Amino acid sequence: MGRDAYHRFYEGYTEEKIPGDDGKLHTRRTYRDFYYAPVLTKAQRSLRMIGYPLLFLGGVLLLGLGAVQKAGCNTAWYVALATGLSLVSAVVEAIPLFTCALGKEKQTVYQFRSGHRTCILWARITAGIMALTGLLAVLATLLAGDGAWLPPALFALACGCEALIGVLEDRVAYEKQHNPNA
Repeated sequence: MGRDAYHRFYEGYTEEKIPGDDGKLHTRRTYRDFYYAPVLTKAQRSLRMIGYPLLFLGGVLLLGLGAVQKAGCNTAWYVALATGLSLVSAVVEAIPLFTCALGKEKQTVYQFRSGHRTCILWARITAGIMALTGLLAVLATLLAGDGAWLPPALFALACGCEALIGVLEDRVAYEKQHNPNA
């Protein structure tokens, strides 16, 4: 497994052994494959750098606000469990999201896969878990009969923020760019 991860990380690189100043052989890696670059104007790139983190933080904040409301639905164990899973998913989503939003303009194969594709995947997973949280909160509100619809509404808005990140990133086109080292 470790060997597979090594090959995925260095996909597109060539390696050569060169003697170092200390007499030992060192590995020099040169990237020779195509670069992947998003087809965005500078304004779109700036909006992406600001918009994705704001949508993400807005979604997490809405989820948190929904979870701390004094409502009957928030006392149900299954809503609490789904809310916790939503937060865990959001933490996992944060790494590829910020890598994608704040990443380099030209990306290697590995950076493209671990940024763009993983960002879309985790945005969708997080939105799905948040949608489940909202549905469970609706069920718990109906069972509690207290009419507190604010938490399910906040969970739905949080889901919308995360889903929007996935939709927007999915619409970003990437082009292969020639590598001068190729």
